[in-house]
Amino acid sequence: MDVLSEKYASSVLKFLYEHDNVKKKDLRHIVKTVSTLDKLLNEMAEQGFIQLKLRIEGRRTYIIALTPKGREVAKKIKEMDDVMTGKSIPKATLCIDIPEG
Repeated sequence: MDVLSEKYASSVLKFLYEHDNVKKKDLRHIVKTVSTLDKLLNEMAEQGFIQLKLRIEGRRTYIIALTPKGREVAKKIKEMDDVMTGKSIPKATLCIDIPEG
């Protein structure tokens, strides 16, 4: 199954694009349940969008980072989101003046 069709995938990718190398707990505001987040992150890692790095800091901490593939997809998702929310105008926009009358 394509992980990008999962409910929270685009939101997680956009967050990682804006805040690279985050702790897993930093994604809890996007995905509320630990089991759903774990499943999504594992699928995203298997499909090459993210890297999960285990760091021992007293407790086990997972650091999540985008791969080059994930960064490219996240960039496109963010660009589309910016266009849809009016934050930017697509480069391919064509303006035509229509004469009156």
